[in-house]
Amino acid sequence: MFENYSRAIDSDESIDTILCSVTVSDYSIVGTTSGMMNPLVRDLYKRVIHVGRDYPTGLPHVRKVWKDSMRNRANCPACYTDPASSQCQEELFHAVNRGRFMVKEMIGVIKLKKYRAMKQRYDRTDETLEEAMDRVERLGHQQQSL
Repeated sequence: MFENYSRAIDSDESIDTILCSVTVSDYSIVGTTSGMMNPLVRDLYKRVIHVGRDYPTGLPHVRKVWKDSMRNRANCPACYTDPASSQCQEELFHAVNRGRFMVKEMIGVIKLKKYRAMKQRYDRTDETLEEAMDRVERLGHQQQSL
């Protein structure tokens, strides 16, 4: 049941491939009784932790926020009353899909952060061509003197 997740983590695939590798149809509806975590929820939390490592606010913040939201009864109220009902399964699928959407939003924030960092390092739109040539010549003279 979990071979898709372990395959994606062990290889050097992109994060989009990891997110799309496991679908709802890969899991049978088990583990919804009290004391057991549904495999879909467990997989979602693993994805969050994997993506949260690069998130700008840090992994501890991401872990705290996601644990609080996953434990919130408002996200799937039918699962707390009758875990074996079909309504619980539908609510669970909708909650997991919302969670996967939020993971994709987190990836977008991470990519934006990396883009802004790269742009800040390498974007030199304010200097003229002559200033850039002078800078390159100075760097060349400094390297030759070493």
